[in-house]
Amino acid sequence: MYLEKDRRYKKYYKSKKQQGFLLPVALFIIVVIGGLALMVSKKVSESTATYIISGVSTQAFYAAESGAQAGLHELFFLDVDRQLVDGRCAAMAISQILSAEGLNNCTVVVSCTCHYENANSCDESNSANYLGLSGISNSFYTLNAQASCGAAPAISQHRIEVGATL
Repeated sequence: MYLEKDRRYKKYYKSKKQQGFLLPVALFIIVVIGGLALMVSKKVSESTATYIISGVSTQAFYAAESGAQAGLHELFFLDVDRQLVDGRCAAMAISQILSAEGLNNCTVVVSCTCHYENANSCDESNSANYLGLSGISNSFYTLNAQASCGAAPAISQHRIEVGATL
């Protein structure tokens, strides 16, 4: 009796209805794993591009920061005579290609504008503005540092504005 039962089961499993059943399952598994591999590959490449752009953006920020510091140094390092500083601000036109480690492939441009406390532009040629006769006792300086770093397709720009008074 058990022998007949075993034969029936063996016949059932060997029937033509069951042949090739694993082929669609294997194809499905291959397609799903291939799709997952494609998604992972795309995410990794996007992540790498984001990392590169983030690094170049950080370079541009520090290049602009360095440019602003260079501008402040040029304004105030030699002396703090307000008339002379106003003249240096009006003449400032720093444009540099940086070569320091970490800032290579960066350019920075620094400019300066000067206004008195009454919002008029500074006029270093009029000495009355510096003798206290005109009621002007302060000059306000605005330095703009614009940096650009990287090469196509990963280019980043940053602009920093620094204010100072004397």
